Amino acid sequence: MYGIISSLEFIDDIKKAVDDGPILFEEAGQFSADAFVQHCQSISAAQVHTIIVDINATDNIGMIKGIRTIRLKRASTRIIILAPGREPGDLTINTLLKFQVFDFVAPSFSSIEGYEEDEYEYEDEDTDDVKLVARKPLSIYVQEQLNKEASYANAARWDVGSEEVVLQQLQQAQNKTKSSEGNKAKEGPKPRSGIEGIEQLEDLEITPTVVREKQTLVETIIGTVIIGVVGVEPTAGTTHTAILIAEFLARKGRKVSIIEANTSQDFYKIANAYDGLAGVPNNEQTFTIDGVDYYKSNYRYDVPELLEMEYDYIVLDLGSYTETDYMEEFYRAHVQIIVGHGIEWRQEKIYQFSLQHAVRDQTKWIYCIPQVSKLIQSDVQTGLGIGIVKTIPPHPDPYKAQKDTDSVLESFLKDYMGQKRKKTSTNIYIAAIALLSVLVIMLLIGLYLKN
Repeated sequence: MYGIISSLEFIDDIKKAVDDGPILFEEAGQFSADAFVQHCQSISAAQVHTIIVDINATDNIGMIKGIRTIRLKRASTRIIILAPGREPGDLTINTLLKFQVFDFVAPSFSSIEGYEEDEYEYEDEDTDDVKLVARKPLSIYVQEQLNKEASYANAARWDVGSEEVVLQQLQQAQNKTKSSEGNKAKEGPKPRSGIEGIEQLEDLEITPTVVREKQTLVETIIGTVIIGVVGVEPTAGTTHTAILIAEFLARKGRKVSIIEANTSQDFYKIANAYDGLAGVPNNEQTFTIDGVDYYKSNYRYDVPELLEMEYDYIVLDLGSYTETDYMEEFYRAHVQIIVGHGIEWRQEKIYQFSLQHAVRDQTKWIYCIPQVSKLIQSDVQTGLGIGIVKTIPPHPDPYKAQKDTDSVLESFLKDYMGQKRKKTSTNIYIAAIALLSVLVIMLLIGLYLKN
């Protein structure tokens, strides 16, 4: 049983490819991103085993959001993307790979029968022979893909790193420049001014690419690691999780601060409870518990000032993503942690958060779900299809260490756990005091012997 969303151009080819297979859902046309996502929601509700989608049925953003919607609802359904003319390095296809889509039908236009009236010829560079390109109907390409097993091995050629794409584009641009210069050389040398050269460079178009984030484990922390903690809804446990992380890092001997980058004003209550002054007004911007510096919401978030204080880690308690003014800081953070409830009827908030950020690279995002079983953890991981899902054990007092919680935090923070920041200035002071002490002792001994 099939579901199809296609442009008008290729709908007949797709229907011919499935032959007599029952089609439970069919939409053909050129759709806006919102309309395409709605069709994807509808097709997800149909009892289909294979969904065939024409990449030309909407724009690239709509395609990514739509396929993401299908995958959230139908984790195991096979999705085949029809993408004639697309080549390895295509950013949209590279993104769809992250949603466990492994079927791409992408013949060149010149190899599709009937797409061009004239037969396509090319000249073999080695033999100078003129050869014809084999052509066949697009429906045959779709049938061949249907007969294959969906696996990453069949889609590996599409998983091209952005660096390779840039090098290919630069090489192509360089070849075009050489070819152009060669043609002009035959016509005779032509002087070129510096301004003309600059204008030529400005006209050179290189398609922007998505740069994949790379994390490197270093022996020593260089600079400050920023950890962004955000909730998928209010009362998700964001502050509790942020404190757990800050306390864990402080126990490791690191210099840590935690910033209340939300409007809950929970830090006021924490400070008063710690000092035994519940209900007493306190306008101080900072306080310290267990070596962790807390910055209340009335602190003007000043990144340069915090970096000057040489913290090893800055933990941002962003609260609910729908209410914080600092989501850009979450996107820029070195470590991105999302907190949500694992109860079945509230898991949808987690999926909605992920869906709203479908255009961002979520492969390194860490979803923390407090107090759920391994089964629920596995279900959420399957539902998301991307990112890392961790379950936080029951931990009522974030200021008390628990081995099981520490083990979980260690599992996803270990790549950012270098050696403690070297206290170079302190060592110099100690050495200077020691040297001065030796000199004083030698002076006293000299005076004693003289007398």
